[in-house]
Amino acid sequence: MAPYSYTRPLDRAKNEIRLLRILPGSSMTDDLQCKIDYASLHEHPVFSALSYTWNGKVNDPALAHAPTVLHINSNSNNASIEITANLNAALRYLRPKYSPYLDEELYLWVDAVCINQEDNTEKAWQVAQMQRVYSQASRVIV
Repeated sequence: MAPYSYTRPLDRAKNEIRLLRILPGSSMTDDLQCKIDYASLHEHPVFSALSYTWNGKVNDPALAHAPTVLHINSNSNNASIEITANLNAALRYLRPKYSPYLDEELYLWVDAVCINQEDNTEKAWQVAQMQRVYSQASRVIV
């Protein structure tokens, strides 16, 4: 699977952010699947924000064999991003459980993925917007 590349820059005039749409999984070790959506903070999207430490060790036997890769599905291609052990653990515990009766997804803002870490201009602008992102989130998960 190819590494993910951001399809387009964020629109500053719309005060745009990216949101991860986390797809359900059946088990803790199922691949982490998501889509990336764009949303304007002016339109008050419904999402949760995740606050976590980027570094640290995860001592969880349930995650011992879980890959630290986030698979991103899009119309044009499927790609992946390497993620930290802490983000991997958080996403695996937060993602909805697969059920044939529910069509549940989690909309989540996560700085490490929703901000293009290779674009210093975008990163500086988004970091300056983080207070607004967290204050507009329907919940903040720490």
